[in-house]
Amino acid sequence: MRGKAIRRMLVKPYLNPSGELPAFFVDTQIEQTIERSIEYTEQSSHINLPPPKIREILDKAAKAVGAGDSPMAVVTSSSARFYMRQMIEGQVPNLSVLSHNEIPPGVRVVSTGLIQ
Repeated sequence: MRGKAIRRMLVKPYLNPSGELPAFFVDTQIEQTIERSIEYTEQSSHINLPPPKIREILDKAAKAVGAGDSPMAVVTSSSARFYMRQMIEGQVPNLSVLSHNEIPPGVRVVSTGLIQ
């Protein structure tokens, strides 16, 4: 039960008046690029992408999202979420990254665009 409450709390700021979650999706090629670049050590993991590739992903996200003032969500795979969030957090204002499994059952996700 606690997991459902946390998921509801995570998505609540992004729900529209109908209770739907308008969100951008991340193209599978970008997700796979991120997932393939994760390097694991005994104690941690980090993303190993060249700065131009990170800039390219950020530019694609900014272009897709535009210059909105209200909070927006982007949905990606659970394995890419943490690293996508790290890249976007300070660079694309008002955009939060959620994974598919953080969206509570019963919440309808409405695509507002694709980051590709």
